[in-house]
Amino acid sequence: MASGEAAAEGRSLTEFKALVSERYRDRAGRTRRDLVRLAARYFLGHRSIHLLTQIQRMELIDPERAQLTLIVAMAGRPFPDTAQLSGFRADLYRFDLELALEEGAGWQVTSGSWRRVGEEAFLE
Repeated sequence: MASGEAAAEGRSLTEFKALVSERYRDRAGRTRRDLVRLAARYFLGHRSIHLLTQIQRMELIDPERAQLTLIVAMAGRPFPDTAQLSGFRADLYRFDLELALEEGAGWQVTSGSWRRVGEEAFLE
């Protein structure tokens, strides 16, 4: 998770791409190539990216597969102390990810979905 956060905050398409499996396919029919294009557009549209992440659920399905649910707050400026988060403007998303341990590449995202959520998701 830390490497994904660093890739996004650093706006590094190379690092982001390295975290996504070549076998990536999601319910919307997107492939790895599509996901990398989405990330590239987001990186180009935002000069500064700051994330605040919270793992909501992590489940090991078997030794080589896992599911992860993240709540991510995205902002264009650094986040204040967590005690001051109320009223801070950020976009909140829920990411449901499937990961696989791939030989030579470590844990890779093989599928995922995301949607906007409200503040209450961060408080769960």
